[in-house]
Amino acid sequence: MVDFLQPSASGYGARRENRRYPRVSTSKAGTITSKRLADTIACILRNLSSAGGCLEVLGETTIPDEFTLTWDDGRTVRRCRVEWRDGNHVGVAFR
Repeated sequence: MVDFLQPSASGYGARRENRRYPRVSTSKAGTITSKRLADTIACILRNLSSAGGCLEVLGETTIPDEFTLTWDDGRTVRRCRVEWRDGNHVGVAFR
């Protein structure tokens, strides 16, 4: 299992970095798709590593526990599993 660091109450990235794979801050537009969803969900990739990332979901939406994430105009596609949720932020592990 990947060691994910949940955001602290004082903000994202405020705690000491404990991840196995360093994350890079980003602000990429992404799309969440799943057979369990009637429509796609827009998101912003806030940070990424080779093992996962943090997504910011736009609006009030329920994200399924597993889904497909696409970014870079469809050039990058990853299966994801939700590791944590905090408001409109979701931590995911790539499968």
